Amino acid sequence: MIDDAPVAIAVLTGRSMTIEAANQYMLRIWGKPATVVGLNLIDALPELREQVFMSLLENVFDTGESFTGNEARVFLEYEGNLAERFVNFVYKAMVNESGDVYSIMVVANDVTEQVLARKSVEAARHRLEAMVTTTPIAMTILKGRDLIIEQANAAMYQIWQRNSTQTMGKKLIDVFPELIGQPFPDLLANVFETGEKVAFPEMPVNIAFPDGSSKDIFVNFSYDPLFDLDGKVEAILASVSDITEQVEARLKLEKSEQDLQIATEELAAANEELTAINEEMMASNEELASTNEELISTQDHLHNTIEQLNESKERFSFLLNSIPQQIWTAKPDGALDYVNDVVCDDFGYDKDEVVGHGWQKFIHPDDLPKALDKWMHALENGNEYLIEFRLLFADGIYRWHLGRALPLIENGEIQLWLGSNTNIDLQKTNEQKKDEFLSIASHELKTPLTSIKAFNQMLKRGAMPDTLKGFVQKSADNIQRLEKLIADLLDVTKMNSGKLEYDMQPFSFNKLLVESAENTRYLSSSHEVVLKNAADVQILGDNVRLEQVLNNFLSNAVKYSPKGKQIIIDSWIEGQQVIVSVQDFGIGIAPSHIDKLFDRYYRVDNTAMRFEGLGLGLFISSEILKRHGGKVWIESEQDKGSTFYFSLPLAPEQVEHRVKGIPVNVPSAETDLA
Repeated sequence: MIDDAPVAIAVLTGRSMTIEAANQYMLRIWGKPATVVGLNLIDALPELREQVFMSLLENVFDTGESFTGNEARVFLEYEGNLAERFVNFVYKAMVNESGDVYSIMVVANDVTEQVLARKSVEAARHRLEAMVTTTPIAMTILKGRDLIIEQANAAMYQIWQRNSTQTMGKKLIDVFPELIGQPFPDLLANVFETGEKVAFPEMPVNIAFPDGSSKDIFVNFSYDPLFDLDGKVEAILASVSDITEQVEARLKLEKSEQDLQIATEELAAANEELTAINEEMMASNEELASTNEELISTQDHLHNTIEQLNESKERFSFLLNSIPQQIWTAKPDGALDYVNDVVCDDFGYDKDEVVGHGWQKFIHPDDLPKALDKWMHALENGNEYLIEFRLLFADGIYRWHLGRALPLIENGEIQLWLGSNTNIDLQKTNEQKKDEFLSIASHELKTPLTSIKAFNQMLKRGAMPDTLKGFVQKSADNIQRLEKLIADLLDVTKMNSGKLEYDMQPFSFNKLLVESAENTRYLSSSHEVVLKNAADVQILGDNVRLEQVLNNFLSNAVKYSPKGKQIIIDSWIEGQQVIVSVQDFGIGIAPSHIDKLFDRYYRVDNTAMRFEGLGLGLFISSEILKRHGGKVWIESEQDKGSTFYFSLPLAPEQVEHRVKGIPVNVPSAETDLA
């Protein structure tokens, strides 16, 4: 179940936080192999020792309250090196019937890429804001020591007489080779070295144009270092103001002043008046130029803002598609306007088709009225929308989901609804199985008690001596049946809490097979019990528990073959393990049920009313065999019978004998115990 989950899941048992299970996604986040399953968490991930996660887990175990973490920073070891990662996670306390926490389910999602992407966006925004606030006129950002042109505004392109296609992403020297031999490359390199700003007024510059012509201009310029988050220079903001007209006007003015000095006194007054008029014109021209530059800067800022909004929309859509749940949005009036890829994959329609149909096409008809009523109530009141309903998948099957939506409110108005549909079909199925099991358990426990009560009432009334023995025997049989049911329940409870103890000792497997066969013959005179081969080997394990497994298989063989007359037990050595089979000739098992027979509480539907039991025996047997390093499997054909197999590893000395070529006895004489 955990291995098939589409998210990272692990189960930690007991206060020692033993890793009971972890699927491939969780192992990938941890950077650990599957062999860590069964270890304590701190032994499997020692790098967590000084981090906050162990104390959080202990708190969940102590209080029973789940904990959710978002974009939590964690250091995990990958191939011997600690790496910084970011995760969203949930610690879910698992409690038993007494309300005690016995394990914790961990669900996690690696969001490192999203967090780093967001930080990158914030850094880019920081550079853009710095460029806008520090540059009064033309501006460009030169990245790295290669002086790559990363960004430039419209005013800079006007000075360069080039567009973005000709400049963006290229080295400054490649675009303007005429700068070679001029002081600017060395000045830029010095800014990278010292991290100090450089500024020069009225600097003469020769600009070469793409058509081969060139032009000498005068500029005021400054080189401002831009630092990364570590305080290192990562780029330079170059601010340039073309003052050619002002310089040329000043030079002309200086020449005019020299001419005026040698002019006659009669012309001095007129010259002063002309100078005043010229200065006023220059001031007006400068004001117009400044206003035009401000408009250009504002237009460029708006363009950059629109580009950032488009990028943010694409990132938002990417994040929603990366979530392994159905995510959707709706307009303020409730009309569906977006669904993520998970919805399309589940329903078998594209986004436009799902939005066009609306939820009415996919919600189960029995659930639709309640869902619509709650949705209308949420729209009217602006409250949370929460509902459980069944959704129709592309394979034609309805699956239970938990629907939830919240409104995004800005300035007192709902801007949109953001919703999710979480698949809870497995939880619903488990709840149904639990309810069915409780009903069966109640019936099974009540039946022997009722029989015992009835026999006791007959004894009180004074039964005849010849019938007294029969009543006592029947009461004893029902007491034994009741003890078996209670023992199964206790075993499952101990397994769930990890408290089922095993006495692992070497013992004779041959003796176990013979005694189990004899006990079955004694308890069931209706069947012929045949022991074909009894492997004479030593097994390292719990004799009592393994006898419980074999007795369970034998009692099932008797129970489910009421018309059969023979039970066949066989065993043989294969490699470094012993294999045992128990064959009956009864009702058999349908192929659809075979893989589920060893699940907790599972009972085949067509036998639930015909045969007694809680459906725990095979589950308990499979868990005991797993604890011994064994396996279990079934071969069956309906109406012809079933063969149950299990394997166990040989004791170490038995394996050593086989490696050295010493034979291990497998008595082949067929033993009829009937």
